[in-house]
Amino acid sequence: KVLIVEDDEVERISLQSALEPNFVKVSSVGSGAEAENLAKEENYDILVVDYGLPDINGISLIRSIKNILEDIVPIVITGSSSIEIAIESIKIGAYDYVVKPLDIESLLKTIGTMLYERDKLFEGRDNLQKIIADLNNVGVLLDDSKLNMIALPNDEKLRSNKTGIGDFFSKLKNIKIFKRG
Repeated sequence: KVLIVEDDEVERISLQSALEPNFVKVSSVGSGAEAENLAKEENYDILVVDYGLPDINGISLIRSIKNILEDIVPIVITGSSSIEIAIESIKIGAYDYVVKPLDIESLLKTIGTMLYERDKLFEGRDNLQKIIADLNNVGVLLDDSKLNMIALPNDEKLRSNKTGIGDFFSKLKNIKIFKRG
């Protein structure tokens, strides 16, 4: 699902018409306030946002919407080829920075690549969630010489040295799991 935020009505309608055949849902609005309202109502995957909006700049809007939709991937579009805006866009998590006039074919390729990479990321997150769920079924036995892990319910024994497995468990505290919306 794509959310387009573009204050120029002609560009907004043109962009929406170009993207609609390729996505499940494409919504478009002309202001940051409208975009925030839609983000609260619907779970969007992609945010295509104009940097120069009348009520808020695109960077601030991205920050605001990422607080609502953590996994949304923004693409900034702008009429300015400012290196500062490009750097700021990438720093806040924009996947790309595109200068107008838009080349729709190039934008579609960029979105396709981004979705492929996002799917791989979700696949990795899913695998990590499965590993952590499996760890909930692991019993740990300690004795003086070694640390044994017993995988339940099939009671297969896994052996590891204390420091290796200890490092593994200490790192688990720092892993953040994301949920697909």
